Amino acid sequence: MRLGVKAVLLTVAVGLASLVVATPSGTAGPGCPESPVTRHTARLTIKFLHIVNQPIRTRACDLARGPIWDAAYATRPGMGLTMVIDAHDVTPVPGYGAHGPFYRLYLIKPGYVAKIKWNGVWRTYRFVATPTPYPQRPQSEVNKPIRSFGVETVYFRCCWPRYTRNDYLTVRAVLVRPSH
Repeated sequence: MRLGVKAVLLTVAVGLASLVVATPSGTAGPGCPESPVTRHTARLTIKFLHIVNQPIRTRACDLARGPIWDAAYATRPGMGLTMVIDAHDVTPVPGYGAHGPFYRLYLIKPGYVAKIKWNGVWRTYRFVATPTPYPQRPQSEVNKPIRSFGVETVYFRCCWPRYTRNDYLTVRAVLVRPSH
């Protein structure tokens, strides 16, 4: 029970901090300082997406630099809870060619693997579904794609359809195993 309370408090703190520091343009700048709560660097590898050992940043304004932890979900690997990682699909991001890190997210298939390094431990997550579009502003609890399944889960998300901000394309992966 203690872990749940800590996770909720951390989620609220990071969410409030992101409201203060996020810039509407989505670009990094002096108005977007690093949050001390989430300063630890995580690394992401999804070979199918050509992402190998890339940082997962913590600031909403760093979306133009690569994948970021979604500010509304402050949990991290090892907590046994649900996490969300956001990234661009078509918006060019340095180091990812003429597009964003999640350009091929719509092609993910169940069984593909993602790895996240956090606090010196690599954790392997297996995709368990195909990517599905959901409204960015769900009308009810029924159509909210981010859920807790009682197992450590990470959702990967980008805007969809391409060249719009109408919906999110979301795909879920669950923890397979940690390794040191």
